[in-house]
Amino acid sequence: MLRADGDSSWADLSAWLGLSEVQLRAWNPHIEGAPTEGACIHLWMEREAIAALRQRAANTRHGADIPPRTSQEPRRASTPKAQPDEVAPAPPPPPTAQRELTGDRDWSWTRARSQSVGRANRGRLIGGVQLPADDPSFHLARPNEAWTTGRNARILITAIDAFHRSSSYDRPIALGSLSQRGGGRLRPHRSHQSGRDVDIRLPIKDHSRPLSYKASHRAEIDWRAAWVLTRLLLESDSIRYIFLERSGQLKLHRAAKRAGATEDELSRWFQTTPSGQNPRAIIRHAEGHVGHIHVRFGCASDENRCED
Repeated sequence: MLRADGDSSWADLSAWLGLSEVQLRAWNPHIEGAPTEGACIHLWMEREAIAALRQRAANTRHGADIPPRTSQEPRRASTPKAQPDEVAPAPPPPPTAQRELTGDRDWSWTRARSQSVGRANRGRLIGGVQLPADDPSFHLARPNEAWTTGRNARILITAIDAFHRSSSYDRPIALGSLSQRGGGRLRPHRSHQSGRDVDIRLPIKDHSRPLSYKASHRAEIDWRAAWVLTRLLLESDSIRYIFLERSGQLKLHRAAKRAGATEDELSRWFQTTPSGQNPRAIIRHAEGHVGHIHVRFGCASDENRCED
C-alpha cells in the first residue's frame, strides 16, 4: 500500500511503480477518478521491488508511504485453502469507500467472493458475476454466457474503458462467450468452463455492421484499434494466453510495431513473427480465431483451487 501525494495521476504512478495503469485501476476500484492526496493505493509487488522503491523514495523525497518492516511487525499469515464447495467470506470494504467507483463506473456488483476452480477446460465457477447487458462500452453477443469472476470482470472492463479513452474507435466492443453461471461445459467450446476465458470480437472497419458482427476475413479488421485493446489487456499482467490464428498475428504484429512496441516486447508477446516462432509467447495460434481473440486470464493469487 502507498499513499498518493495529491499531484500524481494514474499514469504518473504507473511510471513510478513500474506497473500498468490498467492493473493499478483494477486493484483500486474504491478510488474515484484520479487519486487524491492521502488516498490509500493498493498494489502487489515483489519484496525486492518494494526495497528498490523505498530507496528511490528516500533518494528523491517522493511521497510514497511504504513503511519499512520492523522486527516486531508480524509476517503475513498464509491463507488456508478453501474446502470443496466452500468460499471464504469477502473482505470488508475500506471504511472510507462510500461508493466503489473508478471514474463514473460502479464496481460494487463485482465484490462477490467469486472463485475459478479447476482448469479452463475442466472446471467450474463459484460465486460468479454476470457482465451487465446494458453497458455502453461493450456489447454482449451472448448475455447468458457472460459470467466470470469479479476480479476478471474488473480487469476486462477497465481495459475496455481505457481502450475507448485512448483510441478513436467509437463503437462498443463486442464480447462473445465467457462462461455460464456456475461454469462447466459450454458447448461448442472445449474451454470457457471456469470463468477465465472471454471471446472478444476484434474492432472492424465497417461501422454499419451490427454490434455483434464478427469479421470473417482479416481485411475487415481495424488492426490499429485491435492492437490498442490487445496491448491494454497485456499490460494488465493478468493474461495467461491470447489465441489468434497466425496470419492475424502477423497483422497485429505489424500494427504493434507501427505503434512503437519494442523488439523485446514483440518477441515476448507474439508466437508468430516475421522472423520466426516463439513457443513461449502469450499470443498463440489457434485455428478458427480470425475475427476474434480468445483471452484467458491467469489464476488469481487467492484462487487456491484454480489450475493454470
